[in-house]
Amino acid sequence: MSLPLRNESRNALRVTMGGNAIKFHGVLHEMDAREWLFPLLLEVHQIAVETRMPEVVFDIRQLTYANATLWRSLVLWFRLRKQSPSTPYRVRLLSDPVYRWQKLGVPPLARLGGSWLTIR
Repeated sequence: MSLPLRNESRNALRVTMGGNAIKFHGVLHEMDAREWLFPLLLEVHQIAVETRMPEVVFDIRQLTYANATLWRSLVLWFRLRKQSPSTPYRVRLLSDPVYRWQKLGVPPLARLGGSWLTIR
């Protein structure tokens, strides 16, 4: 089983979802993005658990900028994943350290994960 195909555009942001991946392209600067972003990640979590998906790929390599809403939503998702030790899936976070905001923001996320989180 895989994530449902989805292609959403919001201002300067495009989110694609399918297979086992969520990909972000463009810029995430909405102040209220958490209202749609965390529910999206919650849906991903539920699908991954229900279908026993081995891995979810979260790809921000083509996201040129994101505000703190992205980090807050990821922290909530990672805490949810961490609180469920029997949850079968791993998370692979793909980032591009060329973007300063990613270079600074991604390393602290590693502290939230254990063997289930891979950062590249």
